[in-house]
Amino acid sequence: MKIQYFIIFFSLFIQTSFATTNYQFFLSPYFYQNPDSFQINGLIAVRYNTGNLFDEAAKLYSNENEYVLKKCNAGEKSNLIYYLYPRSFYNPKMTTFYTDLEVRVFEAPGKLKKNLLIKHQTLKPLFENPDSDIINHYKNLLNKLIMATKIDDNNFELDGSFCNILE
Repeated sequence: MKIQYFIIFFSLFIQTSFATTNYQFFLSPYFYQNPDSFQINGLIAVRYNTGNLFDEAAKLYSNENEYVLKKCNAGEKSNLIYYLYPRSFYNPKMTTFYTDLEVRVFEAPGKLKKNLLIKHQTLKPLFENPDSDIINHYKNLLNKLIMATKIDDNNFELDGSFCNILE
């Protein structure tokens, strides 16, 4: 009898300890269609695609953490949906890359949980191929976002079709 209780307790412990929290994010199509750029010096301008780099950072962040962060898709269930609007700036003289991330956090269709402004800066010179540095910068920014909006119970699941309204 004690073994049965132990098995039941252990299985419940395993289920609750490995329960992941799912998040979806929405970036405007503008960030996928229009590359951003910054000046390394007076002669060299570097272009990068904010949308693609955010997608890559979200995949890497999900692989390294217990949180699942995906691009918003209809039919996918999640606990929160983020509407993201990033603004970036690189100062070549100070070798600092700044990003302000305006976030609207939705917990139910049409129910805005909170508005956030998350800031992150990286002190590192960026060169002609800055994609990996910018992805690491965005991963740190996403970590700040997840920690700022961490939820305790994940009973409610929001359908990703809500993102169609955000466009």
